[in-house]
Amino acid sequence: KIGNKKKKIVLITVIVSILAIIGSVGGYTVYTQAKIKERSAEVKADIADTWEKFTKKEDRNKKLEVFKKLSTSKSAYQKEVLKDFENTLKKMKTFFSKDYDKVISKNTLTDIDNISDKVKITTAKENLEKLLETIESENDTLKLKKLAEKTTPSKELIEKYTNRIKVIEEEEAKKKAEEEARKKAEEEANAVNSNNNNNNSNSSGN
Repeated sequence: KIGNKKKKIVLITVIVSILAIIGSVGGYTVYTQAKIKERSAEVKADIADTWEKFTKKEDRNKKLEVFKKLSTSKSAYQKEVLKDFENTLKKMKTFFSKDYDKVISKNTLTDIDNISDKVKITTAKENLEKLLETIESENDTLKLKKLAEKTTPSKELIEKYTNRIKVIEEEEAKKKAEEEARKKAEEEANAVNSNNNNNNSNSSGN
């Protein structure tokens, strides 16, 4: 009987110990989850603050710096807030993407073959060339997946404008040559008439 009592005491002790361990593990888990939620809230607030800074920056280079700072901080964000992190980066990329579209739209000249204003075409061409340079430099940071959607239309327009400018310059050169030929012919005709008049005057005088 004494042996049975000892066994019961040992069993109870073991059970109590197990319950204590379970309780402590459970308590630690609850504590850990609370800390994670607290940290997540802080990080979400930090991401929201970063987005606000991005929207307030007027200079696009400053905006790019904010994007770069956030994108290089990915390792600091645990899985609980990665969605906020990715969505914010996506919104930042959208700003640059839409800005590219605006420049392309503004410098798209319709019915280009009937436009004779070389200055207008040249300005649009140079704006698109600058845009390509901007896209190339900014994409080192942005890493746009559909980059060709921005660069291809610009390159195609630049090619059209280059060809149209060439045609206009050829037409200008042709007109200039014709004008010079006309003036030369007039000068030669005037010289002949002047000589004839002088000869007639001399004949009359004799």
